[in-house]
Amino acid sequence: MNQEYLEFVKALRPIDDIFMKVIFNDQHCIELLFNIIFEEDISITEWHIQDEYRNLHGRTVIMDIVASTENGNIIDVEMERSLKNASPLRARFHASILDSSLSYVNEKWEKLPEIYVIFICEKDVLETNRLKNHIQRYGEDGEAFKDKVHIIYMNVTKEDETPLGKLMHDLRCENHEDMYDEVLKERVRYFKQKEGGKKIMCDMMEK
Repeated sequence: MNQEYLEFVKALRPIDDIFMKVIFNDQHCIELLFNIIFEEDISITEWHIQDEYRNLHGRTVIMDIVASTENGNIIDVEMERSLKNASPLRARFHASILDSSLSYVNEKWEKLPEIYVIFICEKDVLETNRLKNHIQRYGEDGEAFKDKVHIIYMNVTKEDETPLGKLMHDLRCENHEDMYDEVLKERVRYFKQKEGGKKIMCDMMEK
């Protein structure tokens, strides 16, 4: 195995793009992520890692994680390290392109799924100093506009002793020993220390 690659892998964290692809290409890790963010047990039926979505004009976007839940919801998760790539306008585009790809001829409007676009950011993009910001539309009367679209921004620079705060901490860890969650810890350890995992990482780096 290439030692230069292995040294590079040592410094990777779950929030880093190349590492995210292998860490979260796993049902248990995705469900763990969702369970903590939504504070409820969520089961997924399928998921896709870094799939390409294209609109009618040919504009494409690569979505990090898109998962379907047991109750029919669609959840898109983006791990973002830069302010530019975590723009609220990009979140809007992600929601719209999911809508266009999930709607079929003659389908009744009420059949459109609940959509969640989640940006997990290394910077406090919305400058609220909060761990989690849940954005949805409201009418002038203060009632939620029932379009079934939700945008959530997570801030990994913020951490505390809650499960969510500990998750944010774990996503920034290079060393699995410093992580709280046992599922994530074991997954990271496999790709950094086990022969099979290290070979997978070296092969990815080579490609």
